[in-house]
Amino acid sequence: MADVARRSFAEDQIAAVFAALDRYTGPEPERVQRAMLTLSGGDVGKLSHNVAVALQDYRDVLYWAEYPPSA
Repeated sequence: MADVARRSFAEDQIAAVFAALDRYTGPEPERVQRAMLTLSGGDVGKLSHNVAVALQDYRDVLYWAEYPPSA
């Protein structure tokens, strides 16, 4: 997980990224956290949004990350 975060975010954002990811303590934490990182696209604001969504229903972020809309 750390490797994905480090590739997606600037070094000065890593502490905030891990703090955001640590807020999620629900089912399938590694899979959900990876989905949240994927969806964030390197944007800490989007990551925070996805954490909030996952805290309500983690299946939403899994669906969005694993079944993106087709173009």
